[in-house]
Amino acid sequence: MRTTGITLTASPAMQIALADHPALAGPGPVRHGLSAIAVTFDPAPEAGHLALTLVEGRPADVIDLALALPVGPELAWTGPAGDHPPLHPGVDLAQGLSQLLWQAVDRVRALAQPVIADGNADAVHDLRVALRRLRTGLGLLPKAWADDDLAVLRAELKAVSVTLGALRDCDVTIARVADAPAALRAHLAGRRAALLAAVRPLLAGTSFQRLLLSLARWIETRAPSAPAPLVTMAAKRLDRWWRQIRHAARHIDRLPPEDLHALRKRAKTLRYATEALGDAFAHHAKARARFAKGLARVQDHLGAVHDIDTPPPEPGTDGDAIAAAGMAALLHEALMPGPGHRAHHVRAARKAIRRLKQDPRWWRDG
Repeated sequence: MRTTGITLTASPAMQIALADHPALAGPGPVRHGLSAIAVTFDPAPEAGHLALTLVEGRPADVIDLALALPVGPELAWTGPAGDHPPLHPGVDLAQGLSQLLWQAVDRVRALAQPVIADGNADAVHDLRVALRRLRTGLGLLPKAWADDDLAVLRAELKAVSVTLGALRDCDVTIARVADAPAALRAHLAGRRAALLAAVRPLLAGTSFQRLLLSLARWIETRAPSAPAPLVTMAAKRLDRWWRQIRHAARHIDRLPPEDLHALRKRAKTLRYATEALGDAFAHHAKARARFAKGLARVQDHLGAVHDIDTPPPEPGTDGDAIAAAGMAALLHEALMPGPGHRAHHVRAARKAIRRLKQDPRWWRDG
């Protein structure tokens, strides 16, 4: 995919500021870098739209121009940057990974908006999954492509995921204690509100907006030419990740909690990579879908085990030690699993992996 344009949404105050911004000055298309970029501004009382469209030159210059503007809470990247053509079996490595990563970045951008606007549990879950899929896509990159800029971008993405993860974990806890005493449910709802109050400005803020645009710029400028087929590299990576899962699962009944959690994360990574690479292996659609479904079962059962093994989150009561102890006791009782619950999920995960071992390795056929 090539960047043909970016749409930004501006607050009333930002609309006034942009009228005199030097990067947008001049009649006709503005010159930025080596490119001519058309600037179209559609003012509105509540939210105006600024469109940056490449006329001629380098697609990366469109992103550079957006980065030269005061992006953040008052000026957010809200419109797609171009078309996302599907992968196909003959796509080369550079083009295929660029398309895959562009799709992932644009999905994160789009799914951040409902979290900022509404923040319901489904929106939070969708964004967290999108972030994981983006990080999985970056994990597909050949080591030779890595550089210092990418290391920084990966670290920043992880920080966003960790902050959003605390909110998602609270949502999971709330769902699990639906029948708990009203006092505990009300307390957790208050805790969720406090976590959401921290997440919203993070996603709307300058750092997150610049992170997404910087990722887009890295995709446009740093991916080297690579004539080898995407499926060749992907097959090697999928093979290695599958071998790691098979090796780790040999003694699944005796694995300590931290190793079971690591196995779950490996299954999740392999599942997301399988789904992201789908169109590149279009002629194996049924086998690929069955494999991804099996990995989802492993992920779900080991996720249930992780919930049992993980201590309940600290309920937090603004420094009141007595109230904190009471809430912690209520939470512990509400999350107490039934007898044999953990063993059931471990057995189910082992069974799902055994079934996966019986399926052919579809990616080896290209």
